[in-house]
Amino acid sequence: MDDQRRYERVRIEDQHAALVVYFNSSRIDCGAELEETGRELVAIVEVAASMRRPMLLSFRGVESISSALVGKLIIVHKKAKTAGVAWRLCEASPPVAEVFRRSWPGDGPAGVFAVPKPPPRTDGGRAYPEYDDEDA
Repeated sequence: MDDQRRYERVRIEDQHAALVVYFNSSRIDCGAELEETGRELVAIVEVAASMRRPMLLSFRGVESISSALVGKLIIVHKKAKTAGVAWRLCEASPPVAEVFRRSWPGDGPAGVFAVPKPPPRTDGGRAYPEYDDEDA
């Protein structure tokens, strides 16, 4: 993907069923890093819209986040909704999930967390876990 070199705080993989976004840092809680991460995520929404792909934000390897990241993800949510891009969060560790639970407005982040489904035994090398989209 040509857009890959533009991002410093995240990396994206086009896994054909979705654009999967991975964070490059195990901690997302510093001011400048947080601002740049937010800008990059908003830009990736535009990429996902142009490719007509949903986004999956993987928190694999992320040990801690600040509640300010939740604010950035609310902006991402609004941008994605306007652009018609479905998106989900996944692979959040218990401490990261707790920040979402405490910080997400309304009923919490239940509507944006992916529910991974185990791949079938003969998955043909699928690298992207499907998710349950019923509560979208």
